[in-house]
Amino acid sequence: ERIRLIDIENNESLPSYEGEDNTYVLFPSENSIPISSVASNIHRLIVLDCKWTKSSCQRLPEIDGLPQVHLDHPPSESFFWRWHNAGPGMCSTLEAIYFAAMEVAQVSCYFDNAKRKALIDLMWLFGIQRSATALRARREGKPLPFSKDGKTMQRDLRKTEKGSEKHLRDIEITKRLKAKATHNALI
Repeated sequence: ERIRLIDIENNESLPSYEGEDNTYVLFPSENSIPISSVASNIHRLIVLDCKWTKSSCQRLPEIDGLPQVHLDHPPSESFFWRWHNAGPGMCSTLEAIYFAAMEVAQVSCYFDNAKRKALIDLMWLFGIQRSATALRARREGKPLPFSKDGKTMQRDLRKTEKGSEKHLRDIEITKRLKAKATHNALI
């Protein structure tokens, strides 16, 4: 399998990658190394679709012992419509996949024009979703979600006692994932 999506929020299990050489997790941390330093050796890159500032998504036993890599040159600003706590250098999962592939491509000779076009197509879909999000904000008279004002509004909403509906769903999902991780650790 070249690409496999696993939805752990809906109780899909991650396969075990124990003992697999050249498998890395794209996750910036104190222990991560620049992706360019292993780019020519990467056989599989695992990308977690979660807030990277919350390391709870990283504490999955199936990937716990795998080496972590980070982007050498993350974008200074995300084009994604959600805000990021940690500021510059934070990007969406889709952007991280794109930039990781581009950094690996600079080192690898096998990255041809067809593969480059596939990445551009991926970002094109991202652009369509971004445009739809902007249109909705304009219709509702709200600031564009990816603007400074829009991101400030989202931060302020998260600081309220109730928070947004998505925030409340995220809290419930986090509780389920922590319970599952605890259960798996006891087995």
